[in-house]
Amino acid sequence: MTRTVRASGLFVVLILALALVLLVWNGQSRVRDYRAHQTDMAMRGARAAASEIALQIEELRRRVHLFAEQEAELIGQLAAHPEDQVRREQLAARLDRHFSDRISFAVVSAAGKTLVDDGDDLIGDLCVLDIAQFAAGDHPNRVYIHPQPGAYHFDLMARIDHPGRESQVFFVSFHPTVVARLLGSHAPERHELLLLRESVSGVIEVSAEGARDQIKREPQLAPGEVARIAAVVPVPGTDWLLADLPDAGLESRARQAIWRETGLFVVALTLVALFMLRFLKLSERQRFAAEDQLRRAQHELELRVRDRTQRLTHANSELQRQIRERRVAERNLREQEGTLRAILDSAVDAIVVIDDHAVIRIFNGAAERMFGYSNEEAVGQNVNLLMPSPWREEHDGHLRRYLETGERRVIGIGREAQALHRDGTTFPVHIAVSEVDLGNRKLFAGVLRNLGAGGGAGPAAGNGPRRRKDAENDR
Repeated sequence: MTRTVRASGLFVVLILALALVLLVWNGQSRVRDYRAHQTDMAMRGARAAASEIALQIEELRRRVHLFAEQEAELIGQLAAHPEDQVRREQLAARLDRHFSDRISFAVVSAAGKTLVDDGDDLIGDLCVLDIAQFAAGDHPNRVYIHPQPGAYHFDLMARIDHPGRESQVFFVSFHPTVVARLLGSHAPERHELLLLRESVSGVIEVSAEGARDQIKREPQLAPGEVARIAAVVPVPGTDWLLADLPDAGLESRARQAIWRETGLFVVALTLVALFMLRFLKLSERQRFAAEDQLRRAQHELELRVRDRTQRLTHANSELQRQIRERRVAERNLREQEGTLRAILDSAVDAIVVIDDHAVIRIFNGAAERMFGYSNEEAVGQNVNLLMPSPWREEHDGHLRRYLETGERRVIGIGREAQALHRDGTTFPVHIAVSEVDLGNRKLFAGVLRNLGAGGGAGPAAGNGPRRRKDAENDR
């Protein structure tokens, strides 16, 4: 018995050593996984923030273009009479109602000559160059960024064409307040989102605090901060790069926490191993007594196994019977499906069955002859394949509206419509649609008759589309 206990103790020590190695390896893996997770989280967050910033600026650009179109007459009058203070104040007041973050506005000729400047000489050489590029059509959707000391801003431009006169460029200068707010709202905990200058490495343009001339730190990132950047994503349409800068001690604290947990596991495992060694001595004594009890229980178990085997044999016979019945049912179902397909293919009228996603599920022989598509080509396609414009583009919306509201337009009623052959020609049809409710989904069966080919009632075959009002009533 002593020899057995010693062998068991040696086995426990080996297991403990292996467990310690696995714990250390697990700690290293967790550190690597943490770094990968942080990098992935930073990249996803940076992409989301960059996308929203681009969307916000694009929305501002759209509004500036719309404003320029609406106020083209007033802008042209002010450009012709820049000394007119009434028009200047009128245009400024309208801008303030539309753009709360704007700094100034200006009207410039296509050649770059300033006609109206409301920004205390914010138009420098770089602005003149950007205006000329915009007027030439080189960058129509670009955001022009001007990091002017004390007045950091970005400009959104719109071209104004006057009949018989020289075109003008109207641009509005914005303070990047909205961008700073987005940086603050998207920054993960213990992370800082920064907009860096794309053309100059490590220069902060905007942070959650504001533009470069407002942040309470050096605008140039230190080498250690550059090395700590977790993700860099370009902001579409701008000269900005969005960078995710984690807290300096974030990874260090996480690494310490992981190794602290690993150390606690090692201590706990060691204590468990010592307890197991002591427990082995007691369990060895109990093992001999248990073996005798096990022999007695073995006989009883054999009796139970014999009884269980008989039950399993009976259950297996029952299962085989059910399998045979299911095979017969499946064979009958296939025969019924073949019969149904033969009936559908023998029908004179075209029959097209779609599901509640407008996908064709049944396409009989008459439908193949009517539309020129084979069953294999049509099944699985959207039913708008069989419709000319504008019905093709509107059909899915009408079907979705019916499923949401239950408003009937053609289901259970029938009407005449235009259909589209595979060769691109259209022809008139009469369509009757019925609905089949299968509980968890719906099917819609359409029976179509070619009015042009068969000479039935209704308009003659042709390629002319009906009015939009008729198209809206087709569902």
